[in-house]
Amino acid sequence: MEEKKESSKKINHVATGIAGAIIGAGITAAAAALQNKKTQQKVKNVLKTAGKKAMKYCDQLKSETIKQTKTKAGKIKEGIKNIKEVKAIKDIKEVKEAKEVKKETKKPL
Repeated sequence: MEEKKESSKKINHVATGIAGAIIGAGITAAAAALQNKKTQQKVKNVLKTAGKKAMKYCDQLKSETIKQTKTKAGKIKEGIKNIKEVKAIKDIKEVKEAKEVKKETKKPL
C-alpha cells in the first residue's frame, strides 16, 4: 500500500514538473508571439508538439508503473506459494518422523 502511494507521488511530481515547464514555455512564447504572425504560428506549433510529447511521456510513465506493479504483485504471489510449499514439505517430514517414533515405541525391548 505504501509503495502505491510512493509511485503515485512520483507520477504527480513528474506531471507537475511537466505542466510547469509547459506553462513557463507558454508565457515566454506569449511574449514572443506578440511581435509578429510568423512567430505566433511557430510558437503554436512548438506548444502543440511539447504538449503532445508531455502527454505521451505521462502515458508511458503510467504504463511503466502499472507494469512494475503487476510484476511485483506476481513476485509476491510466487513468494507466498513458495512459503506454502516449504511449510507443506515441513509438515510432511514432521508426520513421517512422528510415524517413525510411533513405530519405534511399539517395538518390544
